[in-house]
Amino acid sequence: MKSLASLLCLVLAAVAFSCNDDDLPSNASDNLIVLQGRYFGWTENQIIVVTDPAGKLLSTHKSTNGLDTPIKPPLSGYGGSLINLYLINQHDSMYTITAFMNLRRGSEFIGPYFENPWPESTPSKLNLKNVRSFETLTLSTDLYGWSTNQQTESGSIDIYYHAGPLYSQVVSNGSGYYGFFDVDKQSGVTTIDGAELNKRSTKVTIELGPDVVASSYSLNAAFDSESVGWNYQLYSTWGESSIDVYYPDEPFAKYQSAISYVADGHSYSEYRNDTSPNFKFDRIPFDGAVTNTNPKNFHLETSGTFDYYVATYRSWSHSSNLIVYSSQRYNEFQIPDFSSIAGVREFPFSDLESVTVEMVDFDGLEEISRDFRFFTSGHFPVPRNKRTNQFTKSVD
Repeated sequence: MKSLASLLCLVLAAVAFSCNDDDLPSNASDNLIVLQGRYFGWTENQIIVVTDPAGKLLSTHKSTNGLDTPIKPPLSGYGGSLINLYLINQHDSMYTITAFMNLRRGSEFIGPYFENPWPESTPSKLNLKNVRSFETLTLSTDLYGWSTNQQTESGSIDIYYHAGPLYSQVVSNGSGYYGFFDVDKQSGVTTIDGAELNKRSTKVTIELGPDVVASSYSLNAAFDSESVGWNYQLYSTWGESSIDVYYPDEPFAKYQSAISYVADGHSYSEYRNDTSPNFKFDRIPFDGAVTNTNPKNFHLETSGTFDYYVATYRSWSHSSNLIVYSSQRYNEFQIPDFSSIAGVREFPFSDLESVTVEMVDFDGLEEISRDFRFFTSGHFPVPRNKRTNQFTKSVD
């Protein structure tokens, strides 16, 4: 979801791995991990470090820039079933470490930066006329869209579309009106006439609770269930404890929605894919408190069930960054010093500030296991359903 205050997104393909102690590698030649080249081709100067869960160095490797990278254990062997993976990037004044804790040994790893293939797009122009005074105006192609509360003056707007018509909706005095407009391919300019926004929108109200102090919501849809991207943006808005949503009652094949809200000093976000509009939102059923933010001795107390958490650190100048992924099962970590490795300079831990700790849960995937299956199933999925509880204030 891409709402105005969005905090943050192929089918889930979770492979069930055995978590028994007798599932250990049988010989020292087994891979520690295999990095899939497609997802690491952009990191030409990256140094890859693998340790055991206690931080003992097992292997260092330089990115092979687009080739699959199997990483072998040391000559002395390693019999454990879990490893920690560190991706170290040093570019002039920028220094970033991304850590993945307690990954299953021998996994094919593709990382958390999967990108959807984007469909072909065609540039065009959009003109507006006769648009009445409004609280919200939404304009969208079948690739992307936006909502605004700023009165739009006439003039040409650059747009990109894939194949479908243009969509527009105007909300005024508590009512919404919408229409679809065929793209004028011959002239390259399509005009949306506000007088033709004459289909009445459906209105629903989402009640979030009296303790919610800020919220945002966006709703997207596609006529084709196999399409990728965010498709038509039907509506996007922000509010407090309740949100009014206006949308067209049309035969869409799928819907994507996103809601974010702030309550009790925490920020919450939920992302959904549905085959019909679903406006029922329950409170996210997990929580947590950071009892030690120090990345050399991090500790997180949690309640409820989720899949993994992400701890993000940054220096005040943004020149140093540390991002740590770990499953709920392992609620603490210690990031070691890598300055003894050739080519790695000392990381400025003392300059770091805790930015957020985000807890993430995916419907249909259970991550409470000995190993961190989510990043090691061989298929990193874009979430169908994602609930996040993001801490905007850490507890020392």
